[in-house]
Amino acid sequence: KCLRLQDPDLLVKSEIFATGVVDFSFVPVVDGAFLTERPEDTMNSGNFKKCKILLGSNRDEGTYFIIYYLTQLFKRDENVYLTREDFVDAVQALSPFTSQVVNEAIIFEYTDWLNPDDPIKNRDAV
Repeated sequence: KCLRLQDPDLLVKSEIFATGVVDFSFVPVVDGAFLTERPEDTMNSGNFKKCKILLGSNRDEGTYFIIYYLTQLFKRDENVYLTREDFVDAVQALSPFTSQVVNEAIIFEYTDWLNPDDPIKNRDAV
């Protein structure tokens, strides 16, 4: 309730930034109402609904984390446009543990070959 009284701009400017691709700027909070135990404890105890298959899809699910990791390319308060070189650098930065062949495959797959230098399509591909 008290956060609702705060200035939204102040909250955004007070965010904690992560320092690496595997770091997160937030973690689940056990509040006793919605989340009653740590997710790790839930998994270990088996205290969750079991089902044979769980399906779903997400679009742009990783974009939230990009501004925390690729801070030189993705500014919070600016429109972002990426050159082809920026796009290639971003793919390599986001997949530091993959081989050059895998990075090249990722770059190939996510390149709009009709417009490989389009700064908006390059941004959206990341």
